[in-house]
Amino acid sequence: TILYEELWMKNLAIVYELLVRPSLGVRAASEKRSIALVLWIILFFSASVSVADLLIFSSPGLTFSLISLTWGGIFYFFFALIGLFLLSCILHFIAEGLSGEGKVLNFFVALGCSLLPGILTAPLSLILSAIGSLSLKTALYLISKMIIFYWVATLQILAIKEVYHLSSGRALLTYLIPPLGILFLFSTLLALLILTIVMGIIGVF
Repeated sequence: TILYEELWMKNLAIVYELLVRPSLGVRAASEKRSIALVLWIILFFSASVSVADLLIFSSPGLTFSLISLTWGGIFYFFFALIGLFLLSCILHFIAEGLSGEGKVLNFFVALGCSLLPGILTAPLSLILSAIGSLSLKTALYLISKMIIFYWVATLQILAIKEVYHLSSGRALLTYLIPPLGILFLFSTLLALLILTIVMGIIGVF
């Protein structure tokens, strides 16, 4: 019991550092490698996002709401867990390619802890749900989610920097390569599709 209490005191200390001193929090999370903390953060994150969406976009009916909350939470939990695992592996190889040195498990823990700000989504949506105007409520909700997204992204970039001992520029580059690669691939496929259609119209094919 004492060891259990000490473990959770250390986890609470990591949570505090993540909120107050992000760099130290990310570093502590990666060094401690607390899988239990990551799973709890993902669980609360998933529940928070599910509750938030339900409060803002819900249809009436308690039964429907409970079903939506349950399935929404389960979906977000597994989606976040699998997504974090894949993202950890991808960013790990990119960081190593940019001369970074670190362990993927440490990075997975740090990346998982970066979802901590997402837990605030539900309390914010609860406050916003009191607003009568649906358009204003939705707009403020999307703005708050965007702020939380950038907060999470900042923590993830710090995670790359701290775990792989990279400069801020290389950490940012590591983080941006996957979305930029997807954007480039999508743009290339779209350009080829448009070119094929245009060539077909003018009778080249």
